[in-house]
Amino acid sequence: MLGAGELRLRLDVADGERVGKRAEVFRESEEGVGEWLPRPLSQLSGGQWRRLSLGLMFGYRELAERRGRWAGNLFVLDEPLTHLDGEGKRAVGEVLKTMLEDDNGLDSIVLILQDAAAEELEQDFDSTDIVVRDEEGSRVGVGS
Repeated sequence: MLGAGELRLRLDVADGERVGKRAEVFRESEEGVGEWLPRPLSQLSGGQWRRLSLGLMFGYRELAERRGRWAGNLFVLDEPLTHLDGEGKRAVGEVLKTMLEDDNGLDSIVLILQDAAAEELEQDFDSTDIVVRDEEGSRVGVGS
């Protein structure tokens, strides 16, 4: 789970070709009764959009694996923590770590992150490698 349960994305396949996307947010009334209300994708915050897009990527990977069309052992994500608050970043780290621990054939996850985001997730993984790019080129520092 990448959020506190207040956001979900519904996907509908029309004509067997087009995929319709609809975001919904959970709102609880003063009486304690909650309901899912539609929200235009254009009105999602950056963090909400990021959580939905990560959920789509994880769901697609699982769907492709279940259908036997793809069973890769490497998952690469470029800047997956952009627009997420600290809690959202920790949730992503937990989901990724769980994906590695589950017996699903996934051996490695590569995250391409900026310095600050990388430091926040460093404790969630067994090893981290740092790529430094400057005027002289790129160097890889292999972590523990």
